[in-house]
Amino acid sequence: MSAPASSGTAQPDALVEIHQEGGLAYFPGLSKPQALDLAQLDAAEQAELRRMVEAAGFFAQPPRVGAAMRGAADQQRSVLTIALDGRRHTVSVLRPVADDALRALLDWVQAHVKAQRLRQRKPPAPPAGG
Repeated sequence: MSAPASSGTAQPDALVEIHQEGGLAYFPGLSKPQALDLAQLDAAEQAELRRMVEAAGFFAQPPRVGAAMRGAADQQRSVLTIALDGRRHTVSVLRPVADDALRALLDWVQAHVKAQRLRQRKPPAPPAGG
């Protein structure tokens, strides 16, 4: 991953947030929404996010995607909210995701949220030479 953008190139009203609902090991306290800090993405990552949002037709998706399988009580849902370019939309997606582009967007967001969370937990490096 490239170095984060320091110039705050993300729009001030831009938002990407994801959380999980349901599933076999669902714990409400552990399913709090996780926000992706767009200002920490470099220009290439921001462009990739926009490309993936467009490819998935995210803003045209219905509020709920996927139908529960008959007899399946513990299916997991990913709830993704994106606000970009003055548009805001939330989609609740049943796992497994059938749409390749939507699945790729969800996986990309989850991977970047996790990476940002790990960077925030990492202790600062000691000063050089000393």
